[in-house]
Amino acid sequence: MFRWRTTCLSALLLTLIVLNAPLPALAQEPLTERYTSTSGVSFSYPTGWVFMETDGVIALMNHLPAFYADELPPGTVGVIVMGPAALSRMASGTATPTLTDVGYAVAASVSYGKYKFEPLGAEEIRVAGRSAMRLEARPALADGLLLILDYGEGNLVALGAMTSPGEMAQFEETMMAMAASIEYAPAWRARFQAHTDYIKAVTFSPDGALIASASNDSTVRVWDIATAAEVLTLPHETWVQTVAFSPDGTLIATGGDFAEAVRIWDATTGALETELVIPDRFVFVYSLAFSPDGMLIASGTTQDSASDGAHGNAVLLWGLDGAWQEKAILKGHTDWVRSVAFSPDGTHLASAANDGTARVWEVASGDEVLTLAHPNYVSSVAFSPDGALIVTGCEDGIVRLWDAATGESVAELAGHSDSVNGVAFSPDGTLIASASNDETVRLWAFDGTWQEKATLRGHTDWVRSVAFSPDGALLGSASDDGSVILWDVPR
Repeated sequence: MFRWRTTCLSALLLTLIVLNAPLPALAQEPLTERYTSTSGVSFSYPTGWVFMETDGVIALMNHLPAFYADELPPGTVGVIVMGPAALSRMASGTATPTLTDVGYAVAASVSYGKYKFEPLGAEEIRVAGRSAMRLEARPALADGLLLILDYGEGNLVALGAMTSPGEMAQFEETMMAMAASIEYAPAWRARFQAHTDYIKAVTFSPDGALIASASNDSTVRVWDIATAAEVLTLPHETWVQTVAFSPDGTLIATGGDFAEAVRIWDATTGALETELVIPDRFVFVYSLAFSPDGMLIASGTTQDSASDGAHGNAVLLWGLDGAWQEKAILKGHTDWVRSVAFSPDGTHLASAANDGTARVWEVASGDEVLTLAHPNYVSSVAFSPDGALIVTGCEDGIVRLWDAATGESVAELAGHSDSVNGVAFSPDGTLIASASNDETVRLWAFDGTWQEKATLRGHTDWVRSVAFSPDGALLGSASDDGSVILWDVPR
C-alpha cells in the first residue's frame, strides 16, 4: 500500500532478526550525540556513528562502510529507530495494536529469505520507567535485539539492533542506554489514522468543528476535532480524490475515480442526497469547490483516452435551482484539472491543470479572463481572502503568487525540494501553507515580502493537501502515509 523509498536502509531492514535470549552486557559506549528525527523522535548515540533517515525510519551504524555491505562486518552494529507513524504502517491491519502486535509486525516485515523470522515469545520489561516489549525469536545468521517502547496515547517507538553472530553482548548495554534516551514529542496536536491508503484531500467544516479527508481506500472520513472521534464514513467504490463542505456546513460533496459524477451527502447523517451525473464515459472529478453563497459547485475533471465528450479536462459548473443542474462547461484546459477555487466574492473561479496553466474564469459569462503559465503541471490554486492574490503550487516545487486582476507574477517562493501538491491561504491572508512530495508542509508569511516562516515535519510520505481551519488556529494536512495531521499554526 505505502511506498517505501529504495535506499541502502533495505539491507538493514531485511536482515534484522530478534534475539532469543538475553546476553550479558559489556561496557556501555558514552552517548555524546543527540539526533532529532523529522517524526518527533529524538535519542542519544555514541560519537562517530553514522545515520540516515528515510520515511520516518532512522538507521545508524558504528562503521560507515557497513551501510553498503551485504552483511555486517565483525565488530559492527546496525540500529534502526522507528517512530509511531512508521510502526503504524506496519501494524495497519490491527485496530488497536498492542506492544506485542507491533513487535511481531515489525519483525515479520523485516523477515526475508534466509533470515526468516520464527517467533518464540515476547517479554514485558521497563525501559527508563516506560512499558516496553522485548521480542524473542530464533537467531539465524545474525544476532538481534528488538525493543518496542510505549509513550502513551498509542504512540509506540521501536529500536532494533543487529550484529554478526555472537557479538550482541558487546553492544547490548549501549542499545539499552540508547533506548532509555529516546524521547517522543510530536509537533502536531493530533494525528488521524483511520485511512488505509493514500489521502488525497482534506478540508474543514465552515464552523471548524469537523475535518474531512478523501482517500484511495474508497472512503471519505469525517472527524470531530474536539474529541478526535471519527463521526462519519462515506463509502465509495474506489478512489476518492476530492471533498468539500458547503458554506452552511449541511452538505459534503465528493469526487473521484468511482463514477462519472459528483456525489452530495448529508453532512450530519452521512446519507447520500444526490448524484450530479456527467454524461460522458471515463470522465472523473478530481477537484471540487462550492461558491461562497452555496448556489454553485465547480468541479475539475479528467478525461480517459477512451472518452471523447465535451466534459473531460474541463471545469463544470452545477447550479442549484430547486435541484442541482449542469449550468456551464468551461473549456480551455488541455489536460486534467487538478484544483478549482472560487474568489471570495464568487464572481471569478480559478482552475489549475496538468497542462501547465492556471486559468481564471468569469463565473457569470463563463469567459476565460486570465491564463497563468507555469513550466510544469499545476496541482493546486487558491485565492487570498481579499481576492487580490492567487497562489499556485507546481510540480517544479515552486509556490507562485499572482496578481488576481492582471495575472502578473508577484513572487516565487522556493524551499520545497519536490512537487507542490496543495496550497492554502490562512483566513487573515497573512500565511500561505504548501504541501509537497518532499514530505513537508511549509508556512510562508508576509512581512513586506513573502518568506518561509516554518517547516512542519511529521509525515513520512508525500503530502497531498493542506487546509486552514476557519479561525486560522489549526492547519490540516493529508498524506500518502495514510494520516491526517492537525497542526497548531505557529504565529
